[in-house]
Amino acid sequence: MSFLGDMLGFEGFQLKDWAKKLKANPEQLVIGAADPFGAKLWGGITGKDYEPFIDQMGGPYGGHAISAFGSNDGGVYGRAREAGIDTGPASIGHDAAHIVASIYGGAGLGKTAGGLFSGGPQAITPSQASVLNLPESAATLPEGTSAASGSWMNWFNQMPIAGQQPSQAPMAVDTREEERRRAAQAQAQARIGLGLLSRGLPLRGGAWGTGIGSTGGYP
Repeated sequence: MSFLGDMLGFEGFQLKDWAKKLKANPEQLVIGAADPFGAKLWGGITGKDYEPFIDQMGGPYGGHAISAFGSNDGGVYGRAREAGIDTGPASIGHDAAHIVASIYGGAGLGKTAGGLFSGGPQAITPSQASVLNLPESAATLPEGTSAASGSWMNWFNQMPIAGQQPSQAPMAVDTREEERRRAAQAQAQARIGLGLLSRGLPLRGGAWGTGIGSTGGYP
């Protein structure tokens, strides 16, 4: 059979294999036990030995969490080979799909992590400052500072302290007063950072903190 024919033959076999699994355990898809992690988790809860429908990246399950690049000696791949289907072409196609999914997933993770260090004044709102028991000034940038002026860490360093006005001209600074000011600023910065991380509040006007799970399939 041709390369394309073998690939389509495997995909057809996989659909029939899914139908058999669904008939045996109809609740498996409903409870979220389709991937290796979910199957293991729910198998422990229900006492059933679920075989995943897909691997952790959304490809055909071949006996491994990531059933690609030769790690597909079991699962639907194994049954297809036993049925006389050449799984080589399908393996090549799904290996390529795993690579693409990894690229997209890595880019998404990079953007999520980048949000920690690239937020502007949207990093915290007055209402969030209230939730964190911080003064409203914690949500206010110094005069003349724009959203594009730098990262949220730079914004922290410029954050005014409650009851304090930014200096307009160089002047002599009392060492003890400066130390108290720096300590208060560091405390406020730490409280904001810890509060945001613990409450999952947006760090860049978005929804950072919602968590990262499995890709749930190819992009």
